[in-house]
Amino acid sequence: AAGQLIYLYEQLILAPTTHDKRDSLTQLIKRRIRLFRSGQLDLLYEESRTVTSTNPQSNSPQSNTTQQQKHQRQSAQKAADNDDFRKAISRLLKATPIAPNSPEN
Repeated sequence: AAGQLIYLYEQLILAPTTHDKRDSLTQLIKRRIRLFRSGQLDLLYEESRTVTSTNPQSNSPQSNTTQQQKHQRQSAQKAADNDDFRKAISRLLKATPIAPNSPEN
């Protein structure tokens, strides 16, 4: 029973956050500890179960590549805004990462 205590603590107190951006992670954990200490375990349990899963496509390599390209364009634009055209061009022409060797390739 004592071995399962750490899993319960993680689930109830340190459980993943909801998509509500009003509270920081620290504020959320403090709130959950207050609920635990005041004995409001039903509310704490329900709150820990309101987590929604992320869309699998948001973690896909294609999405990650798109984000990297967007960051690369923004970085190049920032350099161009600062009249550093050499840096802007090098950021735009930056080589893509090398693919790892694997049997699938």
